[in-house]
Amino acid sequence: MLRILTAFAALLLCFHLGHAKTYQQLFPDTVYDDPKLQSFVESLNYQQGQIPLTDANVMLAVPSDFYFLSKDDAYRVITEAWGNPPEAARGVMGMIFPASASPFDGRTWGAAISYDADGYVSDEDAEKINYAELLKEMQEATEASNERRLKEGYPPRLGSATLLRSCDT
Repeated sequence: MLRILTAFAALLLCFHLGHAKTYQQLFPDTVYDDPKLQSFVESLNYQQGQIPLTDANVMLAVPSDFYFLSKDDAYRVITEAWGNPPEAARGVMGMIFPASASPFDGRTWGAAISYDADGYVSDEDAEKINYAELLKEMQEATEASNERRLKEGYPPRLGSATLLRSCDT
């Protein structure tokens, strides 16, 4: 009896897991003139629903007004489609996009999903952090990364330093 209940529970879970949609299902009115671009967007698996992220041991709930791209698809979008170096996709477990546009529409955005098992920070420890110094370190790291990116022929990232400067203008 226990085996039957376990099998039934597993079956129910499968029905509630995410499901992939084709490009045509998600974007029925969007066709690109460039056949290579069309082939690229059609090769991606657009997922919605409950998506297991096994590396982080979590279940990601993706509503119908968004879609998720797997680790492999996200890597291809970040490097091939958006022209970033492979290091930009390091640690990315997937990406979430609004369902209103493909990764190639200039009016869209994508959020990279990653997991860092650094751990819990207590309120007491958080009170001891020098946030001005932390921001300065992050800005310096972004600047150093941008120097490498420019030497390798990639555009600079908009990091906290760039964003703060752009807010002042």
